[in-house]
Amino acid sequence: MFGSRFQEIKTFTHVSNTLLDLFGTTTSYDIADFAIDPNLGNGIPLVLTIKGYDAQRLQRNFRGSKNTSNGAAFGTVEDCGLQGRLGGVLHVTLSSELLAIPASYLSTNKLFRYTEISNPRDFFELGETIFLVSHNTIYTIRKNTFATHKFGSNVMSTPHSIDHSKYYNTFVVTTSGTDTVKLFDTSLKLLSTWSAIDNGYNYSLGKGVQKFLTYVNQYSADYIDEVKSYGYEIIELDKDCPKDFPTAVQTTHPNSAIFHPKYPEYVLVTLFGSKLSNASVVSSQEYGSGGQLLALELDSSGFTGKYKVILRNLYNPHCLNYLGGDIYALTQSSKGVLTILQETGFLEFEIVGNLDFTNLAHKKESRPWLQSVEYNTKYGLFTAVDTQTQSIEIIDLHSKRRRSIPYLDENWAVHLAKLL
Repeated sequence: MFGSRFQEIKTFTHVSNTLLDLFGTTTSYDIADFAIDPNLGNGIPLVLTIKGYDAQRLQRNFRGSKNTSNGAAFGTVEDCGLQGRLGGVLHVTLSSELLAIPASYLSTNKLFRYTEISNPRDFFELGETIFLVSHNTIYTIRKNTFATHKFGSNVMSTPHSIDHSKYYNTFVVTTSGTDTVKLFDTSLKLLSTWSAIDNGYNYSLGKGVQKFLTYVNQYSADYIDEVKSYGYEIIELDKDCPKDFPTAVQTTHPNSAIFHPKYPEYVLVTLFGSKLSNASVVSSQEYGSGGQLLALELDSSGFTGKYKVILRNLYNPHCLNYLGGDIYALTQSSKGVLTILQETGFLEFEIVGNLDFTNLAHKKESRPWLQSVEYNTKYGLFTAVDTQTQSIEIIDLHSKRRRSIPYLDENWAVHLAKLL
């Protein structure tokens, strides 16, 4: 599967050393204490992937997305015929005049001149081609050409991330709706799959007809009848489900995967949770505390099935970023923090410090939710999607400055913000 092409890794040692210096005496920074700079990042292009324009509908849909067949979780509500509102990819250039991102920008600032992009999530630029993962599709965009590569829901459903091997010409994609991590070549041929279910991270309701997971009175009777018409058995989690079963708040789905920058035989993956019980969900203190960081082993045929648990007890980890040198960052979404990690030995990591977003102007009735954080080594800036403030936060950790750009449509479900 893997060729002999080797690409030298660019190690941003200045990034690594500076971050370690910053956390030498301080283990946590409160983002709310940073000075506000309305001009931070001016002139830099910013791209947002908006996975849907109806966040509540998307949340309801995902709660029902863990359908089971032959003992494996897969599929989404959209797969059984219930279409939600499409998403989009927004492109703007940071300027002093950009005080907020109104919904009207979508009609004038689309990055791609195509409208039917369902639930766009992450993208990777490879040369002049952009690979964009969405609902059950990988889009390839090159200049004026636009191609779609659709997969069955048992292969790809609700992907979260895509990364390209810095050693070999291979992509890794996390597909949360199937609780799997996939390897593709650049022609998007599926090469290998690692399954959380096959590795003991999920329970099943058994084989047989596909199940549609819901809660008592979560959906209208007409909605449930429509789901039934597609051949789904209705499982009401409140009363019909064993304690340890994957749902939207109680699941193991992989969120982010990157190729290890130094050891090509490993892929680093964040797991949203691991066998969380219903009791854990009730307490906000315990919500989502079963997340993990894994290293999945590869060989010449793909995933071997072997893996190592690097970190446990993470709070719904989402984005994982390599910052250069031995430094990484991941979001603990339900804790509202960006966690900085240092690799101290072979697949040995320790937490260096945290960037705390919880004291920003969150809605009082809501808990923090830090969806994603990206780091751009060219500009030395972080970009964060904070869904509770409904804003994009741009952060310069070195100078302790930040910039907040709200998106004004509260129905938007923004997945990712990247500086180009």
